[in-house]
Amino acid sequence: MSTYRFVSTDTVTGRMMCDSLPIVGQTCSRQINAVGSFSGTLTFPQNATAMQRAIWTNALIPWKSILWVLQDGHPIWNGPITGWPHTSLSGGNLPLQGATMEEFFKHREISDDLEYDNMDIFEIFRQELLYAVSKQPNGNIAGSGQFQNQAGIVDTVEYSGVLGSVTESASRKKIYDAWSDLVTTYLMEYTLAPAMTDGGSLYTVAQLGLPQMGRTYDQTGFQLIVPSEHMQDYGWQWTPTDPANKFTVTGTGTTEAFVIVGIAEPEMIQGFPLLENSGSYNGTVTSEAQIINYTIGSMYSTSILGNLTPIVLAGAGQYPAIKDTLLGDEMYFIGTSDLHPAGPNGVPGITQLFQMTGWTLNFPTGDQAEQTSWQLGALVEGPLT
Repeated sequence: MSTYRFVSTDTVTGRMMCDSLPIVGQTCSRQINAVGSFSGTLTFPQNATAMQRAIWTNALIPWKSILWVLQDGHPIWNGPITGWPHTSLSGGNLPLQGATMEEFFKHREISDDLEYDNMDIFEIFRQELLYAVSKQPNGNIAGSGQFQNQAGIVDTVEYSGVLGSVTESASRKKIYDAWSDLVTTYLMEYTLAPAMTDGGSLYTVAQLGLPQMGRTYDQTGFQLIVPSEHMQDYGWQWTPTDPANKFTVTGTGTTEAFVIVGIAEPEMIQGFPLLENSGSYNGTVTSEAQIINYTIGSMYSTSILGNLTPIVLAGAGQYPAIKDTLLGDEMYFIGTSDLHPAGPNGVPGITQLFQMTGWTLNFPTGDQAEQTSWQLGALVEGPLT
Protein backbone atom coordinates (compact mmCIF):
# COMPACT_ATOMS: atom_id res chain seq x y z
CA MET A 1 0.00 0.00 0.00
CA SER A 2 1.28 3.46 -0.86
CA THR A 3 1.70 6.20 1.74
CA TYR A 4 0.18 9.64 1.22
CA ARG A 5 1.19 13.06 2.51
CA PHE A 6 -0.78 16.29 2.22
CA VAL A 7 0.88 19.70 1.95
CA SER A 8 -0.55 23.18 1.38
CA THR A 9 1.01 26.33 -0.09
CA ASP A 10 -0.18 29.90 -0.53
CA THR A 11 -1.72 30.48 -3.96
CA VAL A 12 -0.22 33.92 -4.61
CA THR A 13 3.18 33.68 -2.91
CA GLY A 14 3.92 29.95 -3.07
CA ARG A 15 4.85 29.99 0.63
CA MET A 16 4.57 26.69 2.47
CA MET A 17 1.50 26.86 4.71
CA CYS A 18 1.58 23.44 6.37
CA ASP A 19 3.21 20.05 5.81
CA SER A 20 1.81 16.64 6.78
CA LEU A 21 -1.74 17.87 7.21
CA PRO A 22 -4.02 15.38 9.05
CA ILE A 23 -6.21 14.82 5.99
CA VAL A 24 -8.05 11.63 5.18
CA GLY A 25 -8.39 11.53 1.41
CA GLN A 26 -11.42 10.03 -0.28
CA THR A 27 -10.75 10.46 -4.02
CA CYS A 28 -8.70 12.57 -6.39
CA SER A 29 -8.47 12.58 -10.18
CA ARG A 30 -6.62 14.10 -13.11
CA GLN A 31 -7.56 14.20 -16.79
CA ILE A 32 -5.98 15.45 -20.01
CA ASN A 33 -7.45 18.78 -21.23
CA ALA A 34 -9.79 18.99 -18.23
CA VAL A 35 -10.14 19.87 -14.56
CA GLY A 36 -9.63 17.08 -12.01
CA SER A 37 -11.04 16.93 -8.50
CA PHE A 38 -10.27 16.13 -4.86
CA SER A 39 -12.44 15.20 -1.91
CA GLY A 40 -11.35 14.46 1.62
CA THR A 41 -11.59 15.49 5.26
CA LEU A 42 -9.36 17.44 7.61
CA THR A 43 -9.47 15.42 10.82
CA PHE A 44 -8.97 16.95 14.26
CA PRO A 45 -7.26 14.59 16.72
CA GLN A 46 -8.70 14.81 20.22
CA ASN A 47 -5.36 15.86 21.69
CA ALA A 48 -4.84 18.67 19.13
CA THR A 49 -4.44 22.12 20.66
CA ALA A 50 -6.48 25.14 19.61
CA MET A 51 -3.36 26.58 17.94
CA GLN A 52 -2.80 23.40 15.92
CA ARG A 53 -6.40 23.41 14.74
CA ALA A 54 -6.09 27.05 13.70
CA ILE A 55 -2.87 26.36 11.77
CA TRP A 56 -4.49 23.48 9.90
CA THR A 57 -7.69 25.31 8.98
CA ASN A 58 -5.84 28.50 7.97
CA ALA A 59 -3.65 26.39 5.69
CA LEU A 60 -6.73 25.21 3.77
CA ILE A 61 -8.65 28.44 3.10
CA PRO A 62 -10.71 28.04 -0.12
CA TRP A 63 -8.90 29.48 -3.17
CA LYS A 64 -6.17 31.01 -0.99
CA SER A 65 -4.55 27.59 -0.50
CA ILE A 66 -3.19 25.02 -2.92
CA LEU A 67 -3.25 21.41 -1.77
CA TRP A 68 -0.55 18.95 -2.83
CA VAL A 69 -0.94 15.16 -2.63
CA LEU A 70 2.28 13.15 -2.44
CA GLN A 71 2.29 9.40 -3.10
CA ASP A 72 5.36 7.78 -1.52
CA GLY A 73 7.01 11.20 -1.53
CA HIS A 74 6.19 12.04 -5.16
CA PRO A 75 3.60 14.75 -6.03
CA ILE A 76 0.70 13.29 -8.02
CA TRP A 77 -2.03 15.94 -7.59
CA ASN A 78 -2.27 19.65 -6.82
CA GLY A 79 -4.78 22.44 -7.04
CA PRO A 80 -6.81 24.95 -5.07
CA ILE A 81 -9.06 24.05 -2.19
CA THR A 82 -12.36 25.21 -3.66
CA GLY A 83 -14.74 24.66 -0.78
CA TRP A 84 -15.60 23.43 2.68
CA PRO A 85 -18.88 21.50 2.32
CA HIS A 86 -19.31 21.63 6.09
CA THR A 87 -22.77 20.91 7.49
CA SER A 88 -22.43 20.17 11.22
CA LEU A 89 -20.18 20.67 14.24
CA SER A 90 -21.05 17.24 15.56
CA GLY A 91 -18.57 15.39 13.37
CA GLY A 92 -15.54 17.26 14.64
CA ASN A 93 -13.94 17.26 11.17
CA LEU A 94 -13.78 19.60 8.19
CA PRO A 95 -14.77 18.22 4.76
CA LEU A 96 -12.72 19.53 1.84
CA GLN A 97 -13.17 19.76 -1.90
CA GLY A 98 -10.60 20.83 -4.46
CA ALA A 99 -9.84 21.08 -8.17
CA THR A 100 -6.68 20.79 -10.24
CA MET A 101 -4.72 23.87 -11.32
CA GLU A 102 -6.63 24.17 -14.59
CA GLU A 103 -9.60 25.42 -12.54
CA PHE A 104 -7.88 28.78 -11.95
CA PHE A 105 -8.02 29.51 -15.67
CA LYS A 106 -11.79 29.11 -15.74
CA HIS A 107 -11.76 32.29 -13.67
CA ARG A 108 -9.37 34.46 -15.70
CA GLU A 109 -10.96 36.55 -18.44
CA ILE A 110 -9.55 37.91 -21.68
CA SER A 111 -10.16 41.61 -21.12
CA ASP A 112 -7.71 42.89 -23.77
CA ASP A 113 -7.32 42.27 -27.47
CA LEU A 114 -4.81 39.45 -27.95
CA GLU A 115 -3.27 38.62 -31.32
CA TYR A 116 -0.76 35.88 -32.04
CA ASP A 117 0.25 35.75 -35.70
CA ASN A 118 2.04 32.78 -37.26
CA MET A 119 3.25 31.57 -33.85
CA ASP A 120 4.03 28.09 -32.55
CA ILE A 121 0.89 26.59 -30.98
CA PHE A 122 2.65 25.82 -27.70
CA GLU A 123 3.95 29.38 -27.52
CA ILE A 124 0.38 30.67 -27.95
CA PHE A 125 -0.65 28.50 -24.99
CA ARG A 126 2.27 29.88 -22.96
CA GLN A 127 1.49 33.48 -23.86
CA GLU A 128 -2.14 33.03 -22.81
CA LEU A 129 -0.97 31.50 -19.51
CA LEU A 130 1.38 34.44 -18.90
CA TYR A 131 -1.40 36.89 -19.74
CA ALA A 132 -3.69 35.21 -17.21
CA VAL A 133 -1.19 35.26 -14.34
CA SER A 134 0.04 38.81 -15.01
CA LYS A 135 -3.36 40.40 -14.35
CA GLN A 136 -3.68 42.72 -11.39
CA PRO A 137 -4.27 42.68 -8.51
CA ASN A 138 -3.08 39.28 -7.24
CA GLY A 139 -3.17 37.61 -10.63
CA ASN A 140 0.04 35.75 -9.89
CA ILE A 141 -0.33 32.04 -9.14
CA ALA A 142 2.51 30.90 -6.92
CA GLY A 143 5.48 32.35 -8.75
CA SER A 144 4.39 31.74 -12.33
CA GLY A 145 7.06 32.58 -14.87
CA GLN A 146 10.00 31.85 -12.60
CA PHE A 147 10.98 29.39 -9.93
CA GLN A 148 12.74 30.62 -6.81
CA ASN A 149 12.46 27.74 -4.36
CA GLN A 150 8.72 28.30 -4.01
CA ALA A 151 5.70 26.49 -5.34
CA GLY A 152 4.93 27.96 -8.76
CA ILE A 153 4.01 27.32 -12.39
CA VAL A 154 6.93 26.80 -14.76
CA ASP A 155 5.81 28.12 -18.12
CA THR A 156 8.75 27.09 -20.31
CA VAL A 157 7.51 24.65 -22.94
CA GLU A 158 9.07 22.93 -25.93
CA TYR A 159 7.89 24.07 -29.35
CA SER A 160 5.46 21.90 -31.29
CA GLY A 161 6.68 22.81 -34.77
CA VAL A 162 3.11 23.72 -35.78
CA LEU A 163 2.37 27.38 -36.49
CA GLY A 164 -1.00 29.02 -36.07
CA SER A 165 -2.66 32.39 -35.75
CA VAL A 166 -5.12 33.27 -33.01
CA THR A 167 -6.98 36.52 -32.41
CA GLU A 168 -8.96 37.00 -29.20
CA SER A 169 -10.99 40.16 -28.70
CA ALA A 170 -11.61 41.66 -25.27
CA SER A 171 -14.79 39.63 -24.97
CA ARG A 172 -14.37 38.38 -21.37
CA LYS A 173 -13.81 34.89 -22.71
CA LYS A 174 -12.10 32.63 -20.18
CA ILE A 175 -8.49 31.52 -20.72
CA TYR A 176 -9.59 27.92 -20.14
CA ASP A 177 -12.00 28.25 -23.09
CA ALA A 178 -9.23 29.75 -25.24
CA TRP A 179 -7.11 26.69 -24.43
CA SER A 180 -10.05 24.45 -25.36
CA ASP A 181 -10.10 26.19 -28.75
CA LEU A 182 -6.43 25.30 -29.24
CA VAL A 183 -7.24 21.70 -28.31
CA THR A 184 -10.05 21.48 -30.86
CA THR A 185 -8.41 23.49 -33.63
CA TYR A 186 -4.94 21.98 -33.54
CA LEU A 187 -5.56 18.55 -31.93
CA MET A 188 -3.38 19.59 -28.98
CA GLU A 189 -3.28 18.06 -25.49
CA TYR A 190 -2.23 19.72 -22.25
CA THR A 191 -2.16 19.42 -18.49
CA LEU A 192 -0.78 21.41 -15.57
CA ALA A 193 1.12 18.75 -13.65
CA PRO A 194 2.57 18.75 -10.12
CA ALA A 195 6.32 18.24 -9.87
CA MET A 196 9.20 18.43 -7.40
CA THR A 197 12.79 19.61 -7.72
CA ASP A 198 15.71 17.48 -6.58
CA GLY A 199 15.81 19.74 -3.52
CA GLY A 200 12.23 18.93 -2.60
CA SER A 201 10.55 22.16 -3.70
CA LEU A 202 7.11 21.87 -5.28
CA TYR A 203 6.07 23.45 -8.55
CA THR A 204 3.61 23.05 -11.41
CA VAL A 205 4.74 22.38 -14.96
CA ALA A 206 2.78 22.92 -18.16
CA GLN A 207 2.95 19.71 -20.22
CA LEU A 208 1.77 19.81 -23.83
CA GLY A 209 1.57 17.39 -26.71
CA LEU A 210 0.64 17.53 -30.36
CA PRO A 211 -1.14 15.38 -31.22
CA GLN A 212 -0.49 13.46 -27.99
CA MET A 213 1.11 13.99 -24.60
CA GLY A 214 2.99 11.37 -22.71
CA ARG A 215 5.56 8.72 -23.53
CA THR A 216 5.41 5.84 -25.98
CA TYR A 217 5.09 2.21 -24.90
CA ASP A 218 8.69 1.63 -26.01
CA GLN A 219 9.75 4.19 -23.38
CA THR A 220 7.63 2.91 -20.49
CA GLY A 221 6.71 -0.74 -21.07
CA PHE A 222 3.51 -0.18 -19.06
CA GLN A 223 1.03 -3.06 -19.18
CA LEU A 224 -2.37 -3.35 -17.52
CA ILE A 225 -3.12 -7.08 -17.28
CA VAL A 226 -6.53 -8.41 -16.22
CA PRO A 227 -6.72 -10.73 -14.40
CA SER A 228 -3.50 -10.40 -12.42
CA GLU A 229 -2.56 -10.15 -8.75
CA HIS A 230 -3.39 -6.44 -8.44
CA MET A 231 -5.82 -5.98 -11.34
CA GLN A 232 -9.03 -7.99 -11.27
CA ASP A 233 -11.61 -5.95 -13.12
CA TYR A 234 -12.16 -3.62 -16.05
CA GLY A 235 -14.98 -1.82 -17.80
CA TRP A 236 -15.16 -1.81 -21.59
CA GLN A 237 -16.81 1.61 -21.95
CA TRP A 238 -17.94 2.27 -25.51
CA THR A 239 -20.85 4.69 -25.79
CA PRO A 240 -20.44 6.95 -28.85
CA THR A 241 -22.69 10.01 -28.65
CA ASP A 242 -23.83 11.46 -31.98
CA PRO A 243 -21.11 9.45 -33.76
CA ALA A 244 -19.62 10.40 -37.11
CA ASN A 245 -16.76 8.97 -39.14
CA LYS A 246 -17.09 11.42 -42.03
CA PHE A 247 -16.98 15.05 -40.95
CA THR A 248 -17.35 18.09 -43.21
CA VAL A 249 -16.18 21.49 -41.96
CA THR A 250 -16.78 24.84 -43.62
CA GLY A 251 -14.84 27.99 -42.85
CA THR A 252 -14.03 31.42 -44.19
CA GLY A 253 -10.62 32.99 -44.57
CA THR A 254 -9.73 36.57 -45.45
CA THR A 255 -9.93 35.91 -49.20
CA GLU A 256 -11.47 32.46 -49.70
CA ALA A 257 -13.93 29.91 -48.34
CA PHE A 258 -12.97 26.40 -47.28
CA VAL A 259 -14.81 23.08 -47.32
CA ILE A 260 -12.79 20.25 -45.74
CA VAL A 261 -13.94 16.63 -45.53
CA GLY A 262 -12.35 14.21 -43.07
CA ILE A 263 -12.87 10.43 -43.04
CA ALA A 264 -11.94 8.04 -40.22
CA GLU A 265 -10.08 5.56 -42.41
CA PRO A 266 -9.55 2.90 -39.70
CA GLU A 267 -13.31 2.59 -39.31
CA MET A 268 -13.84 2.23 -43.04
CA ILE A 269 -11.15 -0.44 -43.23
CA GLN A 270 -12.75 -2.36 -40.35
CA GLY A 271 -16.16 -2.29 -42.03
CA PHE A 272 -18.02 0.23 -39.89
CA PRO A 273 -20.97 1.93 -41.61
CA LEU A 274 -20.71 5.48 -42.87
CA LEU A 275 -21.94 8.06 -40.33
CA GLU A 276 -21.85 11.70 -41.43
CA ASN A 277 -21.89 15.03 -39.63
CA SER A 278 -20.81 18.59 -40.33
CA GLY A 279 -19.84 21.80 -38.60
CA SER A 280 -18.26 25.17 -39.16
CA TYR A 281 -15.08 26.82 -37.94
CA ASN A 282 -15.81 29.84 -35.77
CA GLY A 283 -13.46 32.68 -36.60
CA THR A 284 -11.23 33.51 -39.52
CA VAL A 285 -9.33 30.65 -41.12
CA THR A 286 -5.69 31.67 -41.46
CA SER A 287 -4.48 28.62 -43.40
CA GLU A 288 -5.72 25.42 -44.96
CA ALA A 289 -3.63 23.43 -42.47
CA GLN A 290 -5.49 25.09 -39.61
CA ILE A 291 -8.93 24.04 -40.78
CA ILE A 292 -7.66 20.57 -41.73
CA ASN A 293 -6.43 20.07 -38.16
CA TYR A 294 -9.75 21.35 -36.85
CA THR A 295 -11.57 18.83 -39.04
CA ILE A 296 -9.37 15.98 -37.81
CA GLY A 297 -9.97 16.97 -34.20
CA SER A 298 -13.73 17.22 -34.69
CA MET A 299 -13.88 13.88 -36.48
CA TYR A 300 -11.71 12.06 -33.94
CA SER A 301 -13.86 13.21 -31.01
CA THR A 302 -17.01 11.88 -32.69
CA SER A 303 -15.64 8.71 -34.31
CA ILE A 304 -16.80 5.30 -33.12
CA LEU A 305 -13.31 3.96 -32.35
CA GLY A 306 -12.33 7.28 -30.77
CA ASN A 307 -15.09 6.81 -28.20
CA LEU A 308 -13.76 3.49 -26.93
CA THR A 309 -12.65 4.42 -23.39
CA PRO A 310 -11.92 1.37 -21.20
CA ILE A 311 -11.35 1.73 -17.47
CA VAL A 312 -9.01 -0.64 -15.61
CA LEU A 313 -9.30 -1.08 -11.83
CA ALA A 314 -6.06 -1.72 -9.95
CA GLY A 315 -5.53 -2.31 -6.22
CA ALA A 316 -2.70 -1.62 -3.79
CA GLY A 317 0.74 -2.82 -4.83
CA GLN A 318 0.04 -2.41 -8.52
CA TYR A 319 2.58 -1.37 -11.13
CA PRO A 320 2.64 1.15 -12.53
CA ALA A 321 1.64 3.36 -9.63
CA ILE A 322 0.39 6.87 -10.35
CA LYS A 323 3.76 8.32 -9.32
CA ASP A 324 5.41 6.33 -12.15
CA THR A 325 3.21 7.73 -14.92
CA LEU A 326 2.56 10.86 -16.91
CA LEU A 327 -0.83 11.71 -18.32
CA GLY A 328 -0.83 10.59 -21.94
CA ASP A 329 1.51 7.62 -21.48
CA GLU A 330 0.87 4.67 -23.79
CA MET A 331 -0.14 1.43 -22.08
CA TYR A 332 -0.94 -2.02 -23.38
CA PHE A 333 -4.23 -3.39 -22.09
CA ILE A 334 -4.13 -7.19 -21.93
CA GLY A 335 -7.44 -8.69 -20.87
CA THR A 336 -9.20 -12.03 -20.62
CA SER A 337 -12.81 -12.30 -19.47
CA ASP A 338 -16.26 -13.45 -20.51
CA LEU A 339 -16.32 -10.37 -22.71
CA HIS A 340 -12.93 -11.19 -24.23
CA PRO A 341 -12.48 -14.99 -23.94
CA ALA A 342 -9.01 -16.50 -24.12
CA GLY A 343 -7.83 -17.67 -27.51
CA PRO A 344 -6.01 -20.87 -28.46
CA ASN A 345 -3.36 -22.03 -25.97
CA GLY A 346 -4.50 -19.44 -23.43
CA VAL A 347 -3.74 -16.38 -25.56
CA PRO A 348 -5.28 -13.29 -23.87
CA GLY A 349 -8.70 -12.33 -25.19
CA ILE A 350 -7.56 -8.86 -26.17
CA THR A 351 -4.21 -7.08 -26.45
CA GLN A 352 -4.49 -3.46 -27.50
CA LEU A 353 -2.41 -0.31 -27.19
CA PHE A 354 -4.10 2.72 -25.61
CA GLN A 355 -3.26 6.16 -24.30
CA MET A 356 -3.79 6.77 -20.57
CA THR A 357 -6.00 9.86 -20.59
CA GLY A 358 -6.72 10.12 -16.87
CA TRP A 359 -6.93 8.43 -13.50
CA THR A 360 -8.99 8.41 -10.33
CA LEU A 361 -7.51 7.41 -6.97
CA ASN A 362 -9.52 6.06 -4.05
CA PHE A 363 -7.33 6.69 -1.02
CA PRO A 364 -6.86 3.85 1.50
CA THR A 365 -8.92 4.51 4.62
CA GLY A 366 -10.32 2.39 7.41
CA ASP A 367 -13.28 1.23 5.35
CA GLN A 368 -11.95 1.79 1.84
CA ALA A 369 -9.18 -0.13 0.06
CA GLU A 370 -6.69 1.71 -2.11
CA GLN A 371 -7.73 1.59 -5.77
CA THR A 372 -6.63 3.32 -8.96
CA SER A 373 -8.97 3.56 -11.93
CA TRP A 374 -6.99 3.99 -15.13
CA GLN A 375 -8.94 5.76 -17.89
CA LEU A 376 -7.80 4.74 -21.36
CA GLY A 377 -8.48 6.23 -24.76
CA ALA A 378 -7.81 5.22 -28.32
CA LEU A 379 -4.63 6.55 -29.89
CA VAL A 380 -5.11 9.45 -32.27
CA GLU A 381 -4.47 7.26 -35.27
CA GLY A 382 -7.12 4.80 -34.05
CA PRO A 383 -6.86 1.55 -32.06
CA LEU A 384 -4.32 -0.99 -33.28
CA THR A 385 -5.76 -4.35 -34.37
